[in-house]
Order: sequence, then structure tokens, then C-alpha cells
Amino acid sequence: MVVALDLPPAAFIGNSVGGFAAARLAINEPQRVSGLVLVNSGGFIASPASNIYARVLGRPAVMKRVLPRFIPSYMKATTDTDRAIQDRELARAKTREGVVLTAAMWRSFASPEHDLRPRADRITAPCLVIWGSKDTAIPMRLGRVTAGAIPGARLEVLPTGHVPFASDPDGFLAIVAPFLTAACGGQAPSLADMP
Repeated sequence: MVVALDLPPAAFIGNSVGGFAAARLAINEPQRVSGLVLVNSGGFIASPASNIYARVLGRPAVMKRVLPRFIPSYMKATTDTDRAIQDRELARAKTREGVVLTAAMWRSFASPEHDLRPRADRITAPCLVIWGSKDTAIPMRLGRVTAGAIPGARLEVLPTGHVPFASDPDGFLAIVAPFLTAACGGQAPSLADMP
């Protein structure tokens, strides 16, 4: 989409699968990315054990049973925003479409294309990696792996689950705002600048 719209260079923030997409953009189209914030990101964790785990969770019958317990485990909801996200995901987990879609997403994590580590050295934009230390979906040790795979990346940790921006918005912004200001050439981005 970014390529199709021919957007100017920008800072990208991605959480989980969105982090994978943002990192892949920074690898494939580095001229379009002025800064990269990866939040509990996928794409840097492939191993034989994680591939087996992803394939097992990629079975709809398994996902249907696991998902209602898995969501509260990785969310660690503490705020109203967290609870709203969790409630939305739990409602989706009760539908056939939600289970099938989530299972397909997990199966995709086992594909070789999902492992960005062999190409992570192509990320040239300044990179900030933020991790919620209580995430059970993508544990903290994988945050260190992610930051270690990207040249010059900085790792910051918040005591949250999978969505630090919802669990600790003030802490998240305190880390991200200065980074984005620097990545945008010293000018803080504002909502007024967005189309």
C-alpha cells in the first residue's frame, strides 16, 4: 500500500504482525522509512520449536480451544483500552471466521518468508524496539533477539503485555515521542500533519 501510494519517507510503528509488516517494508523499501518502531513484533523469532508451535496453533480445532485462554494470557489487560481490545478479540474468538483467520495467521508464522533475521541488516532507518515484558505470545527474550538482529536498534521494556501502547500509553509515548522527533528530523509529528 505504501509503495502503491508512493508516499514520502515516514516513520512506521507496528505491533505484532504489524511490526513484521513495518520491518519488511524497511527491508524491501528502505528509502520509504525514516524511522521504525517495532512493538512486540513478529518476524524475528523463527526456530524449529517456534515453527512447530505455530503449526500446532495453526490448526483451527486447536485454535478454537486455545484462543479464549490465550488472549487474556498475552494481553495482561490493565486499562479500559486493554479490556476493550481483549473483549473485541474474545468476541472474535467465538466466531468460526475469527478462529479460521487466527489459525491461518499462526500457520503463516512457520513459513520461511516470516523470518526476517537473514535480511535484518538491510534495515537502515533508526529503529526502536519496545517490548511488554509480560507478553506470553512473544516473550521478552524474543524482544532481545529482535533488537539484536537489527543494526543499531535500541530496546526499551515496559511492564505490560502484548500491547504496551494501550496498557501504558504515557510510558509508551514518553519513549516513542523523542524517537519520532529525531527520526522526523527534529520536528515532532502532529495529527495536523496527517492527511
